[in-house]
Amino acid sequence: MQEKDKETVVEVTAEKNVAIDMATSPEDIKSDFLNVVNNLRRKDPEDVLDNLSKRMSPSDSKEVGSSNGFGNDAATMGKGFAINYIVVMVFMVLFTFFMMAMMMP
Repeated sequence: MQEKDKETVVEVTAEKNVAIDMATSPEDIKSDFLNVVNNLRRKDPEDVLDNLSKRMSPSDSKEVGSSNGFGNDAATMGKGFAINYIVVMVFMVLFTFFMMAMMMP
């Protein structure tokens, strides 16, 4: 579908989603979106990215610089599983003792 290497074909459709907003006109949103895309086409991508990086605060960014601030998934899941397993086993043992105590005369 793409005729040139430097161009990308994009198809934009507009559908009404009543569950989200009954008063919204899909064609208006489509038109606004296409206006934004056309405005971006006229600008240098590096300038756009620089402008966005200046306006976006670090707390708004979803970029992760390193994994040091996060727990190791395997270790975290293993600890959680072990703790849950121990709690369930203790509950089962206590439940068994209580049931046996109630059945004994």
